[in-house]
Amino acid sequence: GNEWKTRYETQVELNKQLERQINILRDKVELIRGNPADKLFVVRTFDKMPVVSTVTFSWLNNKSQSSWE
Repeated sequence: GNEWKTRYETQVELNKQLERQINILRDKVELIRGNPADKLFVVRTFDKMPVVSTVTFSWLNNKSQSSWE
């Protein structure tokens, strides 16, 4: 029984972290859209991102692209 409780708690914590990352990335996307000339900023941002963030960003960007256009 304890294994499932631990797994659940770990997943909930991971979901919270991903939710925070998504919000941060949304803000960054808005900044980038506001100033598309700053391409180096975009590159630097992606260089600093953990893999999970990059994957999440790609998914989020594909999922919500239509609502941003």
